[in-house]
Amino acid sequence: MEITQNHITRMMEIIEGFYCPEHFPCIRSDFKNLCEVRFVGKGVIECLDEKAITCKQHCDIGYCYLCECPLRLYLAKTFNKQKV
Repeated sequence: MEITQNHITRMMEIIEGFYCPEHFPCIRSDFKNLCEVRFVGKGVIECLDEKAITCKQHCDIGYCYLCECPLRLYLAKTFNKQKV
């Protein structure tokens, strides 16, 4: 799927709306450095990356790490891929 101007605009809106303590490593890597995720519910993704425990955008619920990054969720939903 091609990234359109609408996608870029929406991503910019998301970026402007939250603070990333990691300074957006996904963007700095041109989206090549994305954690692997899977959908576990409507609008909820689980991080499958082995480094999830050190990520500042996760929620540890005891048996898995839920991704709280709105940009990662947008990428997973929009591009219909769990790993973009």
